[in-house]
Amino acid sequence: MSHWIAYLILIVPLVLMVIMGNPMRVLWAVYRPSEVMAPDDEIKTYRVNRFLQPLKEIILVAILSGLLIHQGTNAALVGFSLRHWQLNVGIGATAGLLMVGLQSLLCRWMASMGHPTKNRELLEGSISSWVFSLFIGAFAEEFWIVLCMVAMTQLGHSVLSSVVVTSLIFGCAHILLGIEAVPALAMTSVPSCLLFLWRGSILPLLLYHWIGNIGVLYRERRNNSGIGRPRSQSTRGSQCEG
Repeated sequence: MSHWIAYLILIVPLVLMVIMGNPMRVLWAVYRPSEVMAPDDEIKTYRVNRFLQPLKEIILVAILSGLLIHQGTNAALVGFSLRHWQLNVGIGATAGLLMVGLQSLLCRWMASMGHPTKNRELLEGSISSWVFSLFIGAFAEEFWIVLCMVAMTQLGHSVLSSVVVTSLIFGCAHILLGIEAVPALAMTSVPSCLLFLWRGSILPLLLYHWIGNIGVLYRERRNNSGIGRPRSQSTRGSQCEG
């Protein structure tokens, strides 16, 4: 893989964050950084984001796929292989369930410290639409992580530097969720990097990410509105958001 393709892969999420950021959230952050968004404006922001986020993820996959086709990269090299798929499914599902358990513990700890975490956006829309949307998001982000690991290792970077750089960029690509979300999201991407280095398949990464996000969806609906009955009000937005 050429150097310019490798480094282009690394910055694609940052570029998309800038040019496809939620305009309501961006304007609020620029002009009213010290104010809490009004409930009505927050709901409007959620609804805009529910359209923009999947679109951004589809564009991310399209760009990355185009770069791979341009380079003539073998699909198996970037994790698209059914070899040992049963084991990879088991590993991914186990990792996802462990993440759900860790998220629950962290959220309880935060609540006990007087800082409960909430993701009101997940209360909008049907559960089935969210499950599908979370799958798209998990696939797009894990596809990017896989390509970053392949690109950096092919360029001769060490495993440690490849994991650190990929994780930091992943966290920074979500900075519009809040500066406090960056380290949490960077940490959640480390297992993805390690899973790919271990298994060489995107399947365990996808299940790890998707199941973790579904756990967040379930917990938010259960704690705030009851499953399937949302009130009027990414997902890896924090460690308690998947």
